[in-house]
Amino acid sequence: MNPILLRFLSKVTFVTWCFFMVIIVVLSAVISANADSHDKFPTTAEIFSKAMEAESTVDYVGRQIVILWHHPRSIAFEERVIHQASSTHLTELLAPAEMSPPRDRLRRMLPTPPPRKLQDIWETDIQLLLRNYTVDVAEGEPIAGQSTYLLQINPKVASRPKKKVWLDVQHYTILRMEDYDITEKLNSLSVYTTINYDSASVAKQLKRYQEKQSQQEREPNRPRPYQSEEVSFAEAEKEFGAKLPQPSHLPTGFQLQGISVMTFRGKRIHFRYTDGLTVFSLFVSKVSDESEEKRQERMRGDKPGERRGRPVPGKTGGDRFRRDKPTTVTVKNIPISVIARGHIRILQWKVSRQEEDESLRCFMFGELEQEEMLKVAESLISQK
Repeated sequence: MNPILLRFLSKVTFVTWCFFMVIIVVLSAVISANADSHDKFPTTAEIFSKAMEAESTVDYVGRQIVILWHHPRSIAFEERVIHQASSTHLTELLAPAEMSPPRDRLRRMLPTPPPRKLQDIWETDIQLLLRNYTVDVAEGEPIAGQSTYLLQINPKVASRPKKKVWLDVQHYTILRMEDYDITEKLNSLSVYTTINYDSASVAKQLKRYQEKQSQQEREPNRPRPYQSEEVSFAEAEKEFGAKLPQPSHLPTGFQLQGISVMTFRGKRIHFRYTDGLTVFSLFVSKVSDESEEKRQERMRGDKPGERRGRPVPGKTGGDRFRRDKPTTVTVKNIPISVIARGHIRILQWKVSRQEEDESLRCFMFGELEQEEMLKVAESLISQK
């Protein structure tokens, strides 16, 4: 072979070898960096444990923007959050000033369950979540000047909601949260624009808030909040004064989270079920007379012109936001009123107990597919 050609080929071979060595070194560095990056993240169990601990050890006050997508419209507002470790967590509406706080309205419709011990939450909700959902941890973008971890929570069962959570790397507080419905559409978003971990600032804001609330509570005709108390099943039956139904069927991964007795406009038993992330509620009450029946019809909006939506400030035509018209599904000869309000399903029905000469009204509220909720209702109706 030509000596010149041999020298050329040897040079080409050397250059090629050098090129491949550079590629190998670069790939090794990238793999090592990725491994180091992955190793720097705490485990999912560690993150949840530290986040729970932060609720009882970290003080903070901040502002956050909240957007709720509720059919047929969306709501956006700004609120101040005041958190004093292990004692107080308050939200105060800042804007728009003309809007009554949507979370207060939600509490009047579906009261916040009684507080539970952190250990109980760890042993039930979080363990259920880890059983029914996958949680991937990654580096998140800075929020309100704080570095974050991004938790992507995806269901193992189809047609369940998803969630994304951004946690402060140092304090393990939630700085941003995105909730996706069963169709994977974003239905709520909350994100802090400012946050302050100074305990003195928290105490100052809490004192100002309490003074303001004290003045408002003296105002006449102020709505009275719901009252509820956590009880056992036996205590609930005793308070209710009648046998309580329990569903023999629950959606995959769900279990009873808690029972509380509500004392507002009568007595209702509130059952809460969860798979660790998704929650649905079952309310059971007695139907004592015809006037109660008519009141429930008005609340559902069954009759034209009744229980129409409140007009939006500055706009006319409040009828546009009338409550959604229910449809009726018959299960074992029992008519069930069903309302699909965006990603939320609302079921209501009445069961007569001839042997006990009484009727029970059941109201179910949750973010599940209609068929899943109807199966739960059917298991309850079968016990009449």
